[in-house]
Amino acid sequence: MEHKDRASRFGVAYIQTLLAMQDRELVVVNTAEQSQDDLMGDFVAIITSFAARLYGRRHAKRKTQQVLAALQQNGNGRESEARKSS
Repeated sequence: MEHKDRASRFGVAYIQTLLAMQDRELVVVNTAEQSQDDLMGDFVAIITSFAARLYGRRHAKRKTQQVLAALQQNGNGRESEARKSS
């Protein structure tokens, strides 16, 4: 497995003990020296995700406003053309 803390939610020591009784072992590939390295990485990922959502919503709101403005402008242009032709 890649990260030790992701093996289980209740503790890896229990799983390692059970595997040792069966002459097996749990191999952890990513042995972070400090748990804060993983914690900071997770924190940065969460902040990045929320920031992307926030900017995505802003973009969608701006795009909607642009579309509405274009529709209103086209609607006003058509009304004046209809008045001219009548």
